[in-house]
Amino acid sequence: MKDNAGRDGWCDKALWHYLRIRSMVEVGDKKQAVSYAQDAINLFPKQAKFFRRLEALAHFRSGALPDAERLY
Repeated sequence: MKDNAGRDGWCDKALWHYLRIRSMVEVGDKKQAVSYAQDAINLFPKQAKFFRRLEALAHFRSGALPDAERLY
């Protein structure tokens, strides 16, 4: 999608993936969130840094601190 200024933004599918992963990090299965985040990085390379952050947050919340530090 493009915003009013003509810049590329997030498509609906990318937003859906982001919100799904974010909810899994907060209240769901952290390991599954990591897997979905890695898939989303491949699907949406322009938003990869946001999905990597969610992946790191899922690792942190599941207690895998070395993995979270590596991603951050």
